[in-house]
Amino acid sequence: MINIWDVGKPPNPDPGNRRLDALAAGPFVTHLPPGATKISFVRRPVHYDPPGIGGGRSWHGPTVTTDFTTTAPADRIYAFYEAQAKALGWTTGPA
Repeated sequence: MINIWDVGKPPNPDPGNRRLDALAAGPFVTHLPPGATKISFVRRPVHYDPPGIGGGRSWHGPTVTTDFTTTAPADRIYAFYEAQAKALGWTTGPA
């Protein structure tokens, strides 16, 4: 016998898409490395997986994805985003 207990859906962690909007306006997705060409820009609001077999009952997201092409080597791309992160006051931590 399998019992599934659902006590209701927890509240939306991003009402009004405020976090999604902030992510979409952030420099990591709005500024591309020099010489890069944008292919796509996708905004995905939070979504809820209901309870069931195989997991569920949790919120996921939001996410923003920018795909681009470039002929620049990977180390230049990483250096570009590292400089942006430092300019925003981000610091590196343990991996």
